[in-house]
Amino acid sequence: MPLVGAAIGYWTNVLAVILLFRPLEPVGPAWLRLQGVIPRRRRELTAAIAVAVRERLMPPGVLAERLCSPDMQGAAVMTLLTVFDEGVTARFPLFALPLARTLRSGVGCLAAMIVRRLAEAVEERAVESLDLEALVRTELDELSLDELEAVIRGVAGKELRAIELLGALAGLLIGTAQALATLLLRA
Repeated sequence: MPLVGAAIGYWTNVLAVILLFRPLEPVGPAWLRLQGVIPRRRRELTAAIAVAVRERLMPPGVLAERLCSPDMQGAAVMTLLTVFDEGVTARFPLFALPLARTLRSGVGCLAAMIVRRLAEAVEERAVESLDLEALVRTELDELSLDELEAVIRGVAGKELRAIELLGALAGLLIGTAQALATLLLRA
């Protein structure tokens, strides 16, 4: 009896996990339509995920703050200085080294000021114009149901497998309890 209970618990949970994703389209008579939970509720799920990303994972301003961090600004200044050095070398090959040395500190200060102002403008406009919720929703909506299943299984595969195995454990415990109760009642 315990092994039968374990098998029933396991296969019931395997079926439950499968029914999260399958069937993709409604099947069966009108009075008993069967469709996977995720395909049936896809729009609500993608909307909820998009809201969670916007509110909990990447609230407004966080992306802009990270894009405009001192490290990013320093990298932008270094890129501008590299472009400046390459431009001077290409235009004035004979005077490149003395000219670059003379102008580099002034250009560096100017580049830092430009990058700082650009970062402030990007931060200000990014918060206003970046609709991360809509972006996430659009990306999720463009996935096929098979791709969405692959994403979910990739994120929660171990947990789904644990649900299946816990079904076997629960079935085993219930079967054992049932067998013990039967033995005690017969005695």
